[in-house]
Amino acid sequence: MDIYSLIYVSSVSGLYSKDIFREIALSSQAYNSAHSITGMLLVFNETVMQFLEGSEPEVAVLYRKIEQDSRHKGPIVVSTCTLKAREFPHWSMGFKETPGLEDPNFIFRLDQNTLNLRFPVQISRTTNALLSSFKRSSGLATA
Repeated sequence: MDIYSLIYVSSVSGLYSKDIFREIALSSQAYNSAHSITGMLLVFNETVMQFLEGSEPEVAVLYRKIEQDSRHKGPIVVSTCTLKAREFPHWSMGFKETPGLEDPNFIFRLDQNTLNLRFPVQISRTTNALLSSFKRSSGLATA
């Protein structure tokens, strides 16, 4: 069965905190699990990048909810495609509290080797390019 993939970026609207992201993570875990949606959410400062994958109708419904969510400002779809296998098969929604950039385990290193250790399925060139772009634009990497 083919898997539909949608990747979007947005900005966080208004004030945000770890409590808000914890609340989002907990509600998203339940929703995504119930609708067979997997993926990954990255947040740095006010920038959000999310990878969603599942059946096309389920992902489309979820993205419409995201577009209407007042916590997002200006969501933009940057990629859609059909995958032969999930790139994030074990993530309905991950959440890790971090004290800040001084933490060496901040989110995780966004590189191909680390992703391959965390996700047994090979990620696509598009996903790798978008992760690298997020890493550079958020200041997590200089090259």
